[in-house]
Amino acid sequence: MDDTEELLSIGAFARRVGLAPSALRFYDDCGVLRPARVDATTGYRHYAAGQRGRAVRLRRLREAGLALVDVAVVLDGPGDAARGVLRGHLGRTRRSASAAQTVLEGFLRDVVGETECGRVRARARIGGAELASAVRQVAPAVAAGAARAEFPVLGCVLLELVDGEVRLVATDRYRLAVRVLRSADFEGGPRRALIDA
Repeated sequence: MDDTEELLSIGAFARRVGLAPSALRFYDDCGVLRPARVDATTGYRHYAAGQRGRAVRLRRLREAGLALVDVAVVLDGPGDAARGVLRGHLGRTRRSASAAQTVLEGFLRDVVGETECGRVRARARIGGAELASAVRQVAPAVAAGAARAEFPVLGCVLLELVDGEVRLVATDRYRLAVRVLRSADFEGGPRRALIDA
């Protein structure tokens, strides 16, 4: 470190690099990002402006899900080892993302009724004014305040498409409001959705 280089307190450096001061202390303890100077009397850590690049790379690698031991290899290891770690993590991340996508698409098909193209498999045609009136009639029964905070589902209106009907249901555990609309143009199986009110 150059003696003329400006030193930043841990808080100022943390703000510049997008890390919490506690993370900087942890990275110091692990030996991945040592401060430029530690005050012998107070123990305060000070960082040089030139350490910003390393700190940002460290943060970004951690955000990408790399383990700290792998981050150290990428930052300090030989190029071949760093490439191996990055390629390995990229492969694992792609496999994990693909598996998660498959699971979520399955839930969308089963729970929400979406096909692979994103289209809904159940459909009902209701007039806009009629639907708006039904929503206005059930909305007062939606929970608010503490009940909604404790049970977020009570802050929603349940919309069901079943047997040629569109049902709107809302409750705050004390009141129950139900409105049933008939649809002349209905197709597909039964479906349910919660709509945040």
